[in-house]
Amino acid sequence: MTTIECGSEAMKQAFPFSNNWKNLNHGTFGTFSNALRPIHRHSEHVAALVEDLVFVPNATTAFNTTIRNLVFQPGDSTPAEAVAVDVALPSSDLALCEKFERQICVLNSSGKNVKLAVFDTISSFPGALLPFEQLTKICKSHNVLSLVDGAHSIGHHPINLDRLDPDFFFSNAYKWLHVPRPFCFLYVAKRVQRLIRSTVPTSFFFEPQSHRDETWDIDQTDPAKGEENFALRFEFVGCSNNSPYLSIMKYAIAMAKEGGEIVASTLGTEIMQNESCTMTNYTFANVRLLLDFQTVAEEEASAAMQVEDWMSKVLVDDYDTFICLGLYNKAWWARLSGQIYLNAEDFERAANVLQVLCERVRRREWQTEE
Repeated sequence: MTTIECGSEAMKQAFPFSNNWKNLNHGTFGTFSNALRPIHRHSEHVAALVEDLVFVPNATTAFNTTIRNLVFQPGDSTPAEAVAVDVALPSSDLALCEKFERQICVLNSSGKNVKLAVFDTISSFPGALLPFEQLTKICKSHNVLSLVDGAHSIGHHPINLDRLDPDFFFSNAYKWLHVPRPFCFLYVAKRVQRLIRSTVPTSFFFEPQSHRDETWDIDQTDPAKGEENFALRFEFVGCSNNSPYLSIMKYAIAMAKEGGEIVASTLGTEIMQNESCTMTNYTFANVRLLLDFQTVAEEEASAAMQVEDWMSKVLVDDYDTFICLGLYNKAWWARLSGQIYLNAEDFERAANVLQVLCERVRRREWQTEE
C-alpha cells in the first residue's frame, strides 16, 4: 500500500479538484477521493447496533423523517419548533447547559409540556463544538426526547452512541468521512422506534396509525426490544472511505488549528474560542475578519447580506476558492475547514486572499460592481 503524506501535492491529486482550486469549505458539502476502498461496517464507527441504524440521503431527510413521524398535542413545546434557547458564542459549556436546562424548567413550570429538544454536536455557523453529551443527559433527567443533529460529527470527532444514548441522532457521512454524496445515517434508540412509522418519502413498509402506539410515555431506562421491521423501512446502501478515518481526524484537526492561527495572525484578529478552549477541538476554525459592521454596512442587515453575497462570488471568480463567510454578533467571521488535502501554504494563501478581500470591501467595491 502506498503512503501519501497529508497536505502533499500527491494527496491533493487524490481528490477530484481542478488544479488551481483550494477547497477551504469542506464542511459544507464534503468530498470524496478518486479511489475509494471498502471500510468496516458503519455501526463500528459510532458504537451502535446495526439494527438501530438506517441510511438516508442527508441530514435534512433524517431530521424530517424524525419530526414528521412525531405526533404533537396542544401545549407541547420543542426548542426547535416553538421556543429557541438563545446562546451567544463563544460561551462556556457550563453556561450553555445551565441556560438550556433553565429554559426547560421555565416552560414546564408555566404549563407547557416540553417533549423534544433539538441541538447540534457542532454548529454550522459559526462552527463550534457544543456540549452535546451534557445536553443529552439534561434531556434524560427531564424526560425530554433528544434529537441530536450531528451533521458534522462522523469522521470529525469520535462518536459513541451506546454511551451517549440519545433518542435520535443523525450525521452526514459525505462531509468528513469522505464517501460519495448523498449519504447520512439515522440512529433511533429501540425505546422510540415505535414512534417512527414512515420513511420520507413513505415507502412499502409504512404502518398505519391505527396499528401503532404513539404515546410519548418513554421510559429512558427501559431496555426495549425495538421494532422488528424498523430497519426494513429504509433502504441500505454501501459505505466506503479512502483511509482509516481516525488518521484523517488527527491531521485535519491539527491543520484547522494551525491554519486558523495563520489566518488570524495575518489579519490581525482572533480565532473564536471559549475559556475552556473546547471550540477548537475539531476541524473548523472561525476567524474574525477585519471589517466593521457599522462602517461597512451601517448595521443594516440588507447591506450585510449584499456584502456577503459579493464576497462569496469574488472568492470563486477571482481567487479559485470558497470560504464560508457570515455575520455573527455584529462581526464578520470566516469558517475555515482543515482537511488532509490542505497544508499550511494553503492557509497562508487563504489569509492573503481574505486580507485583500477585506480591503476591497472597505473600498466599497461591493457597491460599485454590477
